[in-house]
Amino acid sequence: MKTIEIIHKAQSLESKDIFLLLAKRHIGVHFNLSEADFEKGQKALIIGDRQGNTGIFVNPSVKPKDVEFLLWHEFGHYETEDSPTLQRNFMFSSDRTRHEYEANMFAVFALIPEFPVQPTIFHAAKAVGIPYDILNDVLFKISEDPDSYVRNYFSLYYL
Repeated sequence: MKTIEIIHKAQSLESKDIFLLLAKRHIGVHFNLSEADFEKGQKALIIGDRQGNTGIFVNPSVKPKDVEFLLWHEFGHYETEDSPTLQRNFMFSSDRTRHEYEANMFAVFALIPEFPVQPTIFHAAKAVGIPYDILNDVLFKISEDPDSYVRNYFSLYYL
């Protein structure tokens, strides 16, 4: 998915309430797995089956302040991937980096208002719980985007 499509999709959602959006799409959020059920460093995963049952499973080691961003990230996978209802194992996908980047970008632009009232995007991101390293990565990727419209759009509204 192109960068500008991700930005527009994230900003055109019918709500900024992640729990409402997940409920409308019948995506359950589960905190009932143990840390041993996750791969090393894995904070959450979204799993779906061919019948359309989808759930986000959150690692119990995740701090409460990080849960909302994590849910937006996993929802980003659901919204930006070709087949969100099929179970994927990103650890073995050659496209893992692209998928993770798209999910991070989706989460950043879903959480930050289109016209932030904070003095900089870094202040706006901090106010809504976006991790600094993820925001920094998204900004770097945008600066390298071959589509000059994306760079101009971003600098006009966010920097």
